[in-house]
Amino acid sequence: MTGSELAECVYRARCGSLNAIEDLYRYLRENLLPRLERALRQKADAEDILHDTLIILWDHIDQIRDATKLLAYATRVAVHLIARGRRERLRWAPLATVDLPYLDPTGPSIHSEELLELALGKLSEAQHRLFRLKYASGATEGQIAEELGITHRNLHVRKHRLLRRLRENLAGN
Repeated sequence: MTGSELAECVYRARCGSLNAIEDLYRYLRENLLPRLERALRQKADAEDILHDTLIILWDHIDQIRDATKLLAYATRVAVHLIARGRRERLRWAPLATVDLPYLDPTGPSIHSEELLELALGKLSEAQHRLFRLKYASGATEGQIAEELGITHRNLHVRKHRLLRRLRENLAGN
C-alpha cells in the first residue's frame, strides 16, 4: 500500500468505514505480523498482539496525524503491548513462588484451589481486599493506591506483607 493509499484508508477509517479497518488489518498483517512473529517466536502470541494493536489503532484513529507513519505507530503500540504482557507475567510471579505444603497421598484429597481458598480465608479484610484488587481485578498499582487511599510505597509494603501472610497460611494448612 502506497503512502497516499494508506492516507486514504486512514481517512475512510476515521469516517467509520469497516472496509477501511479490514484494509488496515491486511496491511498490518502483511507488514507487522512477520516482525512480531520473529520477536515473540509464537505465531498465536504475535496474532494476539496484532489484533490488540488494531483495536488500539481503531480507538485512536483520530489521533493519527501522518498516515504514512502508521506502521511505525503500530509497531510502537505492539512493543508496548508486549512489554505490558511481560509485566503481567512478572506481576503473577510472587504467587508462583508460593510453596504448597507436602500432602500425604494416603490422607484426604485436597486440591490446590481448596488450599488457596483456605489460605485466603485466613487473611484480614484489608489483606483480602488488596488481594482482590491486585490479583483478581487487574487494577494497576496506581489505581489500587488511589482506591485504598495510600502511597505507592505503602502499597508495596502491604503487598509484601500480604504475600508473606499468604505463604504462611499455605504452609500452615
